[in-house]
Amino acid sequence: MPIHALHLLVRFAGATAASVAWLLAVAAPGAGSPAWSLVPPAPRPDAAGCPWIAPVDAPVVDGFRAPPNPYGPGNRGLEYGVTAGQPVVAVAAGRVGFVGPVAGRRYVVVEHPGGVRSTYGPLASTAVVGGQQVAAGEGVGEAAPGLLLTARLGSGRTQRYIDPAPLLAGACGRARLIPDRPVAARTRQ
Repeated sequence: MPIHALHLLVRFAGATAASVAWLLAVAAPGAGSPAWSLVPPAPRPDAAGCPWIAPVDAPVVDGFRAPPNPYGPGNRGLEYGVTAGQPVVAVAAGRVGFVGPVAGRRYVVVEHPGGVRSTYGPLASTAVVGGQQVAAGEGVGEAAPGLLLTARLGSGRTQRYIDPAPLLAGACGRARLIPDRPVAARTRQ
């Protein structure tokens, strides 16, 4: 990521260390997302320094895997091992941008400040309507098997799926370095 973009983020978005770490994780070359020349502001963190809360009380059974191209294979979010009918809540405050069927299954999209949108689905039922303001932790519906949480930055043709895991409270404050190229195996001496 260009240094000038990071400087702009820190100067104008009032970024915290957690939001800068998140930005580096999602925008760094080799991290599964393309590098950006201009970086939109990161979501504002909560009081604990973490932008989002988990949408359900369930384990992640399939993590984010960035596709090699916009139509390639991958997992564009976090899939949770839920029980049908389990409550699903908004990960952060925002405005409901979409409620309805996609390929015959119910979905909800919440638009958050900073240009990030979270999508929840499939849902067994919905508890919100389009245009409604929701708070973090407010119910958006009930889970159907295979519940997926996705996060997208931008809109239209410029939108990009980003890994929601670094935004979730359980991941905040824990930095993890990953190689940007294959690393030879080490031997102990």
